[in-house]
Amino acid sequence: YIIIQNSMIIYNYHKDWKRISSLLFLLIAIVDIGSACSVLGRGSIALVCLRNMSWHPPPWTYLTCLTLGMSCYVTSTFFGVVLTVVKTINIMNPYYVLRKSALKVVLFVIPSINLAYSFSTHGLGIITIITKILAP
Repeated sequence: YIIIQNSMIIYNYHKDWKRISSLLFLLIAIVDIGSACSVLGRGSIALVCLRNMSWHPPPWTYLTCLTLGMSCYVTSTFFGVVLTVVKTINIMNPYYVLRKSALKVVLFVIPSINLAYSFSTHGLGIITIITKILAP
């Protein structure tokens, strides 16, 4: 359901992506689709493990799904907050001109920092798990 709903949002807003509001709706929809795919991936891995008890997937597969899902969730929340602030500014002062270039930089930099931090903290855990599995 989430994937279909966000696909409809992307279909409706992709024509006008140069406007800030449309861009934010597009970004939120894309990140929400990523989060939904992560949940589907984790559920699929769990179902395969329950069905075939002898199969043990590499630990990084589940952790990668979890890391990407959490990163998408946090990024979606951040984009929602930015959309709320932009719309509040537009309502309070309709003639205020937003610096779109600065806003686009913030929309790229902060989620990138979140993704890098997320992979660095979970990445160390993945390395630890892999070395414990491979150690004799």
